[in-house]
Amino acid sequence: MSLGHDRERQLRHVLEAAGWLCVRAAGSLGPVDVLAIARAGAMHPARAATPARQGEIALIECKSTAGGPYERFGPAERKLLAELAASVGASAWLAYKPKGARAWTWIPSAAWPATRVEVDLEGDAAAGEPTHNRANPPHLGRFG
Repeated sequence: MSLGHDRERQLRHVLEAAGWLCVRAAGSLGPVDVLAIARAGAMHPARAATPARQGEIALIECKSTAGGPYERFGPAERKLLAELAASVGASAWLAYKPKGARAWTWIPSAAWPATRVEVDLEGDAAAGEPTHNRANPPHLGRFG
């Protein structure tokens, strides 16, 4: 079994112990590794000693890469997960636990790096018109 598979199973067990109903997307190549729904009395795994709202839905991507939480969770994947979560009234989370770490790091979609796109618009900076290019991409804000 791979480290990623092991981490997904560990994450599912942590959530279940906190009172969540979980479904792991085995072998997922899609945007969600674990779908979690809070049962009555469930505790929020990302907010210590805080009860979750019954019926709260979380779509979770699980990462364990040594190069950091976003090494294999790029802008397109982040955008897709955040938009999918928003479309069903769920929250989107990145659960990160690299090899050797004792605890999970929970990163909500609002804290993910901003997604940027390259726009090549001709503008006249002297006239106050925006000029966007590879060196000066527009900031589109965070998704989620």
